[in-house]
Amino acid sequence: LFRSWIFLPKICSIGRAIFFPSAVEALGGDIGLGTSTECPWHPSFPFKSSMANYKSQGLADAYETAKGKQWTEPIGFVYGGYEIIGDVLKRAKTLDKETIRKAFAATNMTTVMGPVKFNEQNVTTYPAGAQQWIKGKKFQYDSRLVSAGSYGHIIQPEGSLLSLQEIRGSSSR
Repeated sequence: LFRSWIFLPKICSIGRAIFFPSAVEALGGDIGLGTSTECPWHPSFPFKSSMANYKSQGLADAYETAKGKQWTEPIGFVYGGYEIIGDVLKRAKTLDKETIRKAFAATNMTTVMGPVKFNEQNVTTYPAGAQQWIKGKKFQYDSRLVSAGSYGHIIQPEGSLLSLQEIRGSSSR
């Protein structure tokens, strides 16, 4: 008489709410498996830190070693901000506000999150793409970079976005 069914969309993209693996885990069971979100930083980015001798993967590995926790997207983004501040202060050589403002405006560097150069409106853009949560090896979920956005000529995605059915191995739902 009554037939129960579950709606399983092909793709489920949730904004910043699932930047963190703990948020994906908090969804419960395998609900987060295959979900996707924007990706402002990822260990697979090829950029090198201006402050330390490692690339993005090295930053993620250093975090996991030091904290015993899985890396998260904001780590690279925040770290890159410190790289910018360090570079600005090194070039300004003073705490004078106008000198610091000019140093920010003249910023032209590469950080662990990518190239940084401010335009006339004091805006810079960063590589960003999309990630998808897949079954993890070391942790419950791993983030796979599935799009490099407008930086496809610099960043190589780790794979393409798969449907939830493909990731979960179910086509009957």
